[in-house]
Amino acid sequence: MSAIQQLLVAKGAGRLAVTITISASTQNYLANTAKVSGYQSGKTDVTFTINNAVVVGSASAGSYAFTVDTSWDAADTVAVINNGTVIGFGGTGGAGATNPGNGSDTTGGNGTSGGPAVSVGRAITWTNTSGVAGGGGGGGAGGGAASSFDGSASYVTGGGGGGGGGQGNSSSGGARGTGTGNGTAGSPGSGSSAGNGGAGGSATNVGGTATGMTGGAGGALASSGSVATGGNFPDGIGFTGTVGAGGACLVGKSFVNAGAGITGGTTGGGQT
Repeated sequence: MSAIQQLLVAKGAGRLAVTITISASTQNYLANTAKVSGYQSGKTDVTFTINNAVVVGSASAGSYAFTVDTSWDAADTVAVINNGTVIGFGGTGGAGATNPGNGSDTTGGNGTSGGPAVSVGRAITWTNTSGVAGGGGGGGAGGGAASSFDGSASYVTGGGGGGGGGQGNSSSGGARGTGTGNGTAGSPGSGSSAGNGGAGGSATNVGGTATGMTGGAGGALASSGSVATGGNFPDGIGFTGTVGAGGACLVGKSFVNAGAGITGGTTGGGQT
């Protein structure tokens, strides 16, 4: 804050108006009073502007990409102008089923949920010209299979689920199952794109050909992942892992735009 600004505030002649520009992609941004140089409690009007092509993401599914906390005085005003993209962390794909080893088919691992995008703890205005969305959920992994005949058995493993869409390469594809007739790992999500599920393994003996399930794809931003598909199970059925849900767009809707939440632009995921 300049000497003139300090003098005006000290004399009560005006309020401190500040614009903070987020000009480079970042993760877990915290919009609090510490971001304002020379912050004056109850006399500060601040605008956070996210520039075009900037991505504000998250480093984990359990944390928000962008947070407006409660450090502000009730008499302050806080505004956010989003010209970039604010997105949650993508969920992880389930791990492919491992070698059952006992003549039974096995279940693939579960995908995890995508993370939330925005948390707001006090009254603000939010102008949205671009996109805000929760991360995509991870895909369910493929089940493993067994084929047996006269005591001879072949066991194959399921493919890993794909990672959900999220900031950067935030989400992970599910690991491949390991054992006889290995499947392949799911691919990670990248940006707004979800990862694909891995293929199931295959093995043949006199009892027939057993093929593990293909892992489900991860979900696009704010969308659930997909279940595993396919597979050939001479000795029974295959079991897909459950899918991860899409992440929330906003937590703290009552504080945003007088309770209307984030409107305009593109949004994905629930607002509560």
